[in-house]
Amino acid sequence: MNMSNMVVRIGMSMWIALLLTAVAVPAESASASAALDNLIKAYDSESAARAQCVAFAQKADEEGYAKAASLFRASARSLEVRLQHFKRVISKMGGVPKADIPKVEARSTRENLELAMKEEADRNGALYPAFVKQAKEEGAKGAAKTFNGAMRIGTGRSALYGDALKRLEGMKGDAAEYYVCPVCGYLTDSGLFKKCLVCWTPRSKFEAIR
Repeated sequence: MNMSNMVVRIGMSMWIALLLTAVAVPAESASASAALDNLIKAYDSESAARAQCVAFAQKADEEGYAKAASLFRASARSLEVRLQHFKRVISKMGGVPKADIPKVEARSTRENLELAMKEEADRNGALYPAFVKQAKEEGAKGAAKTFNGAMRIGTGRSALYGDALKRLEGMKGDAAEYYVCPVCGYLTDSGLFKKCLVCWTPRSKFEAIR
């Protein structure tokens, strides 16, 4: 494997691991702005994830996995909606949202799905719970709510990646239709619903993405 490609591929996972080490500090030694700092870190992480999804969608199209490409495009839109939530709360707390997005080098669609699923698991299974804990300790209700929302939406995306991996050959052929809530970013592959399962936005307002 080319060393520069290896660095790009593992960079984001290592970044998340470093963040987990950084938040594992006693509450009494945490800075008063820990919640805001964590929001900015999360904004950076999800911005990078969105850039990955855009690149992964293009790669899936090139390989003939049109349905996987649809999933990545819908995921990119889901992340875009969540980024707006982070941006609003960061600004409200007096911060400036910023992202340092690394160059994305897509590999095979299978590997891209595996990476996307792993990074969602890292964020939603370990990183965000730690951020929620710190936000609650600070009394930063807006930050805690934003992390919880991102965690719930991200867990749903991860499940869709896992399902796509299980039936990867079935992801070839025509594009599939996914539905994204423009309010909270909830993502689903089923059109059989009346309202968003997270924020109750009517189905009529959902964006259909192929």
